[in-house]
Amino acid sequence: MWHLALQNVRSNISRLVATLVAIVVGVAFLTAGSMLTASISNSFGGDIDAQYANVNAAITPVARENDRGGGFVTEASISPDIVAAVSRTRGVAEARGEVIASTSIVEGGRKVTTSDFGRQSQTLRTWFPGDLNPQSIDSGRAPTGDGEIAIDRGTASDQRIEVGASVKVAAGSGAVRAKVVGLTTFGTSDSADQTGTITAAEPWVFSLTGDGTHNYSRVLVRAESGVTDTQLVADLAPLATKSLKVETGAAFRTAEKGNLADIGKVLGPVLAGFAYLALFVCAFVIYNTFAVVVTQRTRELALMRAVAATPKQISRSLRTEGLLIGLLGSAMGLIAGALLTLGLTALFKALDLGLPTAGIVVTPWIVARGFIAGTLVTLVAVLGPARRASKTAPVAAMRDAAIESTAFPRRRTIFALVLVIAGAALLIFSSSWFLGIGALLFALGLLLLGPALVVGASAATRRVMRVFGIAGRLSADNLARAPKRTATTTNALIIGLLLVTLVTVGGTSLRDYAVDTVNKLSSADFIVSSTTGAPAPAGLLDRIGRIPGVTTFARLHSTTVTLDDQPLTVSAGSAADLRKVGLQLESGSWNIGDGQMIASTIGRDPIPLHSSVNVVTSDGRTVSLEAVSTFKPSLDTFSLGVIVDQNTLDRLSPANGETGGLITVDPKRYNDVQTALDTLTAGYAGVRVSEGNQFGRAISSIFNFLINAVNALLGMSVIIALIGIVNTLSLSIFERRRELGLLRAVGMSAREVRRMIRLEAVQMSVLGTMVGMLGGTFLAWTLIRAADFGGGLRFDGVRLAIIAAAGVLVGLVAALIPTRRVTRLDILESLAAS
Repeated sequence: MWHLALQNVRSNISRLVATLVAIVVGVAFLTAGSMLTASISNSFGGDIDAQYANVNAAITPVARENDRGGGFVTEASISPDIVAAVSRTRGVAEARGEVIASTSIVEGGRKVTTSDFGRQSQTLRTWFPGDLNPQSIDSGRAPTGDGEIAIDRGTASDQRIEVGASVKVAAGSGAVRAKVVGLTTFGTSDSADQTGTITAAEPWVFSLTGDGTHNYSRVLVRAESGVTDTQLVADLAPLATKSLKVETGAAFRTAEKGNLADIGKVLGPVLAGFAYLALFVCAFVIYNTFAVVVTQRTRELALMRAVAATPKQISRSLRTEGLLIGLLGSAMGLIAGALLTLGLTALFKALDLGLPTAGIVVTPWIVARGFIAGTLVTLVAVLGPARRASKTAPVAAMRDAAIESTAFPRRRTIFALVLVIAGAALLIFSSSWFLGIGALLFALGLLLLGPALVVGASAATRRVMRVFGIAGRLSADNLARAPKRTATTTNALIIGLLLVTLVTVGGTSLRDYAVDTVNKLSSADFIVSSTTGAPAPAGLLDRIGRIPGVTTFARLHSTTVTLDDQPLTVSAGSAADLRKVGLQLESGSWNIGDGQMIASTIGRDPIPLHSSVNVVTSDGRTVSLEAVSTFKPSLDTFSLGVIVDQNTLDRLSPANGETGGLITVDPKRYNDVQTALDTLTAGYAGVRVSEGNQFGRAISSIFNFLINAVNALLGMSVIIALIGIVNTLSLSIFERRRELGLLRAVGMSAREVRRMIRLEAVQMSVLGTMVGMLGGTFLAWTLIRAADFGGGLRFDGVRLAIIAAAGVLVGLVAALIPTRRVTRLDILESLAAS
C-alpha cells in the first residue's frame, strides 16, 4: 500500500496542487508567526543583555500612578548627590547617572519625527565613557562638548543626516544649533528607543532637557571584581527611598525587556491563532480535493477491490497519500514561512513599528510544529474520503464514468437547522459564556447547511441566469449537481468572510461608540503642558494666546505635591476661563477660598466631597486642603489635577509660574491653530501640546489598525477559498470531460462553455459572500447587543462594499484557470473519456 500510495501521488500530483498550496499557506503563516516572535525576542532581548552586561546594579525611580485626581506628574529625578554617594559605596567600581528625556530635531519650525503613530519626539540620553554606556559609535565620534550630539543610525538614515551636519535641536529655552559628530547603534539594533535616540555629553545634555536641572533619570552601577550583584545591592540598600529603588543588574535587564516581552506574548498567540484558522480553512480544500479525486478514481479503486484489495487497504492507501502530501506541503510551508518572515520584517521596518528583528530564527519546536500541524490537518481531512473509498464495490469497475452523488442530504439539513436555531437563540437570549457556545453552534450549523443553501441558490438564480442563455441556465443547474462538493467549496469562503465581516462591523461599532464616548468627556481642543513641571518659557504662553483662531486660553499655574505617598497635581486658574473651556461642576461652587479645592471624580481613589486631606510639598511642609466642589467627569481634569485658588497654590509652591493651559478654537481654523501651536512649541523640549480629543483619536487609530490587521490576516482564508474554487472547477472539468464534449458536439461554442464555467464560479462566490457577510453581521449584532453598551450597530459602508466586491472578485479570478482548460479540451477525446 505504501508503494501504491507513492505511485498515486506521483501520477495525481497535478490534481493535488491545490491541496499542496493550501497546506503551504497555512504552515507558512504558522511558521512565520513563530519565527517572527522568536526573532523579536532574541534581537532586542539579546541587545539588552549584551549592552547592559556590565550593569551589576541600578537605582531607578519607583513607578507610581496618580489615583487621586489626574494631572501630568513629573517622573522622580535623581540628584547628583545620590550618584556621588553611590560612587563612594563599598564594592562600586563605576557609577554613572543617565539622563533619559525628550527632545526633537527641529526643521523648518516643525518637529522631525520617526513615528507614524502621532507626533512623537526622539529620546535624549547621556553620552558617557566607560563600560556602562549601552550606546556604541557606528561612525564618527562621541559627543564631548557643548553643541555636539550623536544621533542613532536609523534616524540618520530616515532623515538623511550625515556626520558633520548642523541641525536644530529642541532645548529647554528654545531650539539650539548642534553639530552631529557621530552615529550610534544599540547592539544589532539602530536604536534602543522606538522614535530614535539623540545623545549629548554632560553638562550640555542638561540644557537640552525641559528644565535644565542637573538631575538624572537613573544610575547604572558596575561592581568591583569579586563583588556579587546581591552583595552590591545590599550595600546600596541604604540609598533606597520611597521614590527610589535599588535592583540587581539581572532585574534591571528583565525590566528593560518587559515591553518587548509583552509584545511577544501578544504577537505570538495572535499570529498562531490566525495560522490555525488558515489551516482549518485548508481542511475544507483538502477534503474537497480528495473527495473529487476519490470520485474520479472510482473505477480504479473498484478494480483494486476486484483483485483482492481489502477495504482497510484501500482506506490505508488514501491515508498514506494524505500523509505524503501533508509532509511535502509542510516542508514547503516551512521554507515559505522563512521567506514570509523576511517579508514581514521588511514590512514592519517600512511601517516603522519599532519591532527589531534578528532575521530568521529556526528552532526544533518551530520545525516540529509546522510538520505536525500541516500533516495532522491533512490526515484529518482525508479520513472522510478514505472511508468512502473503502466502501467502493468491485462492480463499480464496470461503470463508464465516475458518479458524484446528487442526493439532497435531508438529515444533515434538519440537523444544521437545529444548530442554527439553537445557536441564534443562545446568542439572542443568553449572556456570558453561553454566547461563545451560541456563536460556535450558529457557525457550525451554517456550514452544515451548505448543501441546502446551494440547492436553494441554484433554484433562485436559475431565472436570473437565463439572461446569459443556455450557458447561464446550465451553470445554475450545475451548481446543485453535487451540492455537498459545492457547499464544501463555498464553506471556505463563508468562514473567511464571516470572520472579516464580524471583525469589521463589530470593530466599527465598538470604535465609534468608544470614540464618541471619549470625545464627550473632552472639552478643550488643545492642552499645553510642561513635561517637567517647570514654568513655561517666558513669553511663550502670550504668543499662544495671540494665535488667530484661539477663542479661549485658560492659563494654569501647576505644581506637584504628595498625598499618601502618591503624586498629585494641583493647579490654579481663572474660573471664568475654565468655564468657557467647557469644564463643569458636579457639585459645589466655583467660588473657593484659601485652603479649599475642586476635586476630580476620575481615578480609582478620588478625593470625596467635603473631605480634608493633608498634602506634602516639595520642601517637606504639610498643607491641609478641603474638597468643597467636584468636577463632572472629564478628560481635561487629567491635566488639571485638583483646582485651588492662587493664594493656596502660592503657599504650596511660592516660586511657581504658569505651566500651560487649556485652549478652545474656532472649528473652522482648527488645522491652522494646530500648525501654529506645533511651530511655536517645536523648539521647546519641555513643552507638550496635546489635542483635547487625543484619547479619542488614539482609540480610533488603534481600532482602525486592529481592524485592518485582522482583516489582512483573515484574508488568507479568502485566498485559500479562491484556491478551493479553482481546484473544484478544475477537477470537475476533468471529471466532466465527456459531458463538455457532448455539449460541444451538439453545437455549444467554446465561448459559451467558458461562460458557463465563469458563471458557476461567480455564483459560488456570490453565495459564499452573501452567507458569510450576513452571518458575520448577525454575529456582530448579537455580540454588540449582549455587550449592552448602548452604541448600537454601526456600518462602514465603504469597507463592507470592498469586502463584498472582493468576495465576488474571488469567483471571477477563480474561473480564469478552469476556463483555459475548457478551451484546450478536444471534442473527440472528451467523448471517448470514461
